Amino acid sequence: MGPNELAIPALQYIVNWMIDMGKAKRTSSIRLMYDFLKNMAVRRTAILMGMSQYVAHFTKVLCDAVREGLDKEQMGLVERLSLPDDAVFDCLANCLAMKREWGVAGEEDEMERFLARHPKLGRVWRRRRRR
Repeated sequence: MGPNELAIPALQYIVNWMIDMGKAKRTSSIRLMYDFLKNMAVRRTAILMGMSQYVAHFTKVLCDAVREGLDKEQMGLVERLSLPDDAVFDCLANCLAMKREWGVAGEEDEMERFLARHPKLGRVWRRRRRR
């Protein structure tokens, strides 16, 4: 996904929320869904649209999911959908670094293969490894 590219389903979700808010007496935050990918896409789209205040709670929920443990596919999604200075990406990078230090990051060879396919995470992994 390009740096400023919006996911159409996420955009539709936000537009529907905006329509609902136009009819409501009070503004509320955008509702979370029970799907990691959809929440990542809605958060990214809202931030790109300048609506980060309506998805701030998404960051906490997504970081909680990162701390609980993601599969490699979800880790790849975080990398692909993250923005510059993204709190969820930073959370993932920090969790991976801690797991490596504690010796629970998984097999080194397997992790290196994964990171070879995910260069942004790989750069952070290697940079933090040198510390």
